[in-house]
Amino acid sequence: MLIAAYDSVSANFVIKEKAVDAQDWKRRRAETLWKEAVELQNTGSFSKALVKWADSAKFELDSSGPRLDFLAHVYNEIGYCQYRNRNYAESKVYYE
Repeated sequence: MLIAAYDSVSANFVIKEKAVDAQDWKRRRAETLWKEAVELQNTGSFSKALVKWADSAKFELDSSGPRLDFLAHVYNEIGYCQYRNRNYAESKVYYE
């Protein structure tokens, strides 16, 4: 009976570990979208970059451990893109 309980605990640990690993792809996707957004911004495509920044934030928020510094930078860039698209009220929200 002790072995069965141990197996049960071990199985639960493995399941939780896989759940975290499964969400890590979201963090990698957020980083990929970040790079794509920077490239778009560098070419002056602020509307397209805005979509990539927003998607990057969504994936980071949904990852196993969202990084606040990453999100702060993404929101700052969203504000910048909003500003460059002349959406001044929206840009202020993201800067704050």
